[in-house]
Amino acid sequence: MKLHTIEYTTSEKPDFAQLYSAYQEHGAILLRDSLMNLDNFEALTNFFCDTFHHVGGRSAMRQDKGDGFTTSVWPGNMEKLAHTEGSFRPVLHRPDTAFFCCLTPPASTGGETTLFDGAEMLALIPEELSRRLMTQGIIYEMTWKPERWGAEFNIDNEAELRQFLTRFPDARYTLNNNILHLFYTAPAIVKVNGISAFANGILNHLPGISHPAYTGKPVYTKSSNRVYFGDGEPLSDDVFNTLIDVQDQVVYKHTWKKNDVVVVNNMRYMHGRTMTAEPCERSLLSRFGLTRQGETT
Repeated sequence: MKLHTIEYTTSEKPDFAQLYSAYQEHGAILLRDSLMNLDNFEALTNFFCDTFHHVGGRSAMRQDKGDGFTTSVWPGNMEKLAHTEGSFRPVLHRPDTAFFCCLTPPASTGGETTLFDGAEMLALIPEELSRRLMTQGIIYEMTWKPERWGAEFNIDNEAELRQFLTRFPDARYTLNNNILHLFYTAPAIVKVNGISAFANGILNHLPGISHPAYTGKPVYTKSSNRVYFGDGEPLSDDVFNTLIDVQDQVVYKHTWKKNDVVVVNNMRYMHGRTMTAEPCERSLLSRFGLTRQGETT
């Protein structure tokens, strides 16, 4: 894949209709601006979307100013594998658009944001595995303390949590001593504008990683996470490693420049990140939203 690049400046009124049209056509665009800050970033995203997604795992990284939906990205020097945002847990409005903004590019090599075309990935996944993923979907398992489920679902107490989860027939859970043990069934393969794509949160939901290419690298995993096929069989290390092999064949690494904004279709394109060769500052903002319906002016 590649990003369709548009040069523009917020010092003049941008042609938002042109930006939106380019996004609709290409699904992944790079906006190179001469000036970008939190206010300009949020104004840009508000043209594309009117509903935004709380990223519960980043609640501590929300910006003090703005509307509360913009967060900085995960700190620390780690790898994150391919995933779409908001696909691993119940959500009323799954975000279909992802926005990333670079305030400070990494001074060291590495530190790219990685993008993966789910349609390209699907074409490379072995047929038997892709058929099973298509027909069965997947089940995510997670265990969350109150501070996590409160942030994920933007609720305050156990009664609200139970009421919220009744809306989702694909969610099973137990709640003991305020600890949520959740199983959520979701598709692994989706169709976007008539194109099928491998687009999900599987590789960002690993309990651990055994892939030899990542030996010794800090990769985001969580020991209490699990992923199953829809029939309840756990995905094996062999399956995980096959999917990692495929993501590494199609990966696009975006090297950031100051003021870059990347906009991608979150239903087709997955994202991740690479480590930097040396620890250094890397300041990115992110937002995830639901694209406005109807004509945009």
